[in-house]
Amino acid sequence: MRGLLQHSHHRRVGLAGLCLALATSGCGWQTYAVTRSLREVTGAKTRLHVVVPLDCSLTSYRVIEVTPLADLIGERIPPPMERYLNQRVLQAFTGLPSSPATVTGPVDADTGAPALVVDGFLDDYDAGSRPLRVVELGFNHVAVTLRVRLRDKTSGQLLAAASVTAEDDRASGTTRAAIDHATARIRAFVETGYAR
Repeated sequence: MRGLLQHSHHRRVGLAGLCLALATSGCGWQTYAVTRSLREVTGAKTRLHVVVPLDCSLTSYRVIEVTPLADLIGERIPPPMERYLNQRVLQAFTGLPSSPATVTGPVDADTGAPALVVDGFLDDYDAGSRPLRVVELGFNHVAVTLRVRLRDKTSGQLLAAASVTAEDDRASGTTRAAIDHATARIRAFVETGYAR
């Protein structure tokens, strides 16, 4: 009986302490709510690591031959998501300044026009855990890392290469959104060569 009374007393003290902590930490909760809201709005973080700088103009390349990315992570990416990834990479190269034609490669036929070959690798794909992102437990962010190379088709010369990582720790974050952010960053990198 005495043990039961002590347990009940400890429970009341614990609840009172929790209520007091919540009541006195109003500023902390407000700050948390603001930073969480800002993070939900600002979107995925992307990092571009330039392996080979793009130092030349690409405007002479009238054809861009985009090869599907090689998968270096095994079977961690679902086939529908892999198709979406390669579709977004292809779309990243359409509508560039000076309007080069974009084709899915490798293409054997010689069009006579200088061709830029784009290939690369999927280095990382992690869908994370949405429930754990909601309660913010651990590193459960979405992460996608792509590497791309730009080569002259005739000579094989490497003109540029970069690695892009998109991470998203928002509760609403998705792998599709991370792929969209990564491919947009790749496009911005290549677009500088067509804007010279």
